[in-house]
Amino acid sequence: MKKKVLIIEDQPNSREALVQMVRKISRDIDIFSTDNAEAAYSEAMQTTIDVFLVDIILNTKKPGDVSGVIFAERIRQVGKYAFTPVIFITSLQDLELCAYRKIHCFGYIEKPFCDLEVEKLIEQALAYETKREDSKRIYFRVDGVLFSQETRDIIYVETYKHVLTIYSRNEILRVPYMTCGQFLREADAVCFVQCSRNTIINKNFIRNIDFTNRMIQLQHYENPVAIGVTYTKKLEKELVV
Repeated sequence: MKKKVLIIEDQPNSREALVQMVRKISRDIDIFSTDNAEAAYSEAMQTTIDVFLVDIILNTKKPGDVSGVIFAERIRQVGKYAFTPVIFITSLQDLELCAYRKIHCFGYIEKPFCDLEVEKLIEQALAYETKREDSKRIYFRVDGVLFSQETRDIIYVETYKHVLTIYSRNEILRVPYMTCGQFLREADAVCFVQCSRNTIINKNFIRNIDFTNRMIQLQHYENPVAIGVTYTKKLEKELVV
């Protein structure tokens, strides 16, 4: 499953520089970047973040602003983020002791950035992983009607002609204009793995895998699911113990 990094930085140039540093580490990382603490908190509640990069001063017009620290304290009160790496972006040394003691931050990025040091610190933080929920209820709005599904009951999903079809134990649900990427983001569960550009499976329903012919047979579903050519090596690494 993709690691997820959240960046809160009020300066656009610094924010973009950090985004590029994370991408340099790996293109296979989801990045959410913003200058707004509320937007960042909302994102962290909707999905699961593996590393936070937080600028201590998010409002330079406010004297004594430490809204980044307040954000980190708020995040630490969320159970799943009790030990998630938080890296502060700062030029303030007097907050270091307080932040280490109260927030247990992973480290500091000092301005101006030293790219190699920043990349090394982020890479170390990415070695940790925030625990995902085994299952959760996700919601879909179709033609003004709200539907819900438990992720544990979803066997697989596929997209075709801008429609995402969700095959679960009890029903089939079609959601227009939802992509595989959007589904993975909403589900945010380790049980799902993408096996082609248009298909995602629930690993818990795998009956057998034929990597030679690039096919996966799932429980409760008769037809095999094809493995995309470019996804084969990744699936072998993730699914074969």
